[in-house]
Amino acid sequence: MPTEAFTLLDSYYEHGVLPPPFDFKTDQPKAELFRALQARMAKVLNHRYELQQSGLSSPVLQPLPGSIRCAAWLPHHAQVVIIEVNEHGLLSVLSNSAYSNISSILNSQSNRLPDEDTLTIVNGVVGAYPNVFLQVDESGIPELVAKIEGLRTEADYSALLDRFGIRRTDEGFWAVSDRVSTDYQNSEVISHGVLDYSRYENR
Repeated sequence: MPTEAFTLLDSYYEHGVLPPPFDFKTDQPKAELFRALQARMAKVLNHRYELQQSGLSSPVLQPLPGSIRCAAWLPHHAQVVIIEVNEHGLLSVLSNSAYSNISSILNSQSNRLPDEDTLTIVNGVVGAYPNVFLQVDESGIPELVAKIEGLRTEADYSALLDRFGIRRTDEGFWAVSDRVSTDYQNSEVISHGVLDYSRYENR
């Protein structure tokens, strides 16, 4: 084993501070590290969840801001169904809830940091427990994005559902569910599964 490897292991076992893997050039070391890993592993990375694989035109692929207050009003998993004339696609909007720590399961709300919540938007289906379906055609995506960015109250979220949402009580719920299941199966032939609606909301 090379001497450098022994040095790193000794530092780890002795709870020392490991040296950085390379000299960081920016004041955002985490993002810089992720970019370096992405470049290093480019040949073997799975790109199916990248928005560029969705088939949407470039103007509607502008990402939402990385950290916005509206994330606290969205459920954990919103499945966006994009309707076109002859085809459709799926996007997953995931709400990431921030906490100062997760040491307590009974009083977790006291540790919430809602101003640090973020949204992750990916192509396809991520997660087996969708909380809501949002249905939109490609031309309506800018309006959907604007309404998500403007969420500040429960009433704002209710208005979002009135415009784009498919509530559990909607007469078209099962038709949308069938469409999602079919597209999910066609896009992920090996890894697709049955979606569980036990956490589906009706707000």
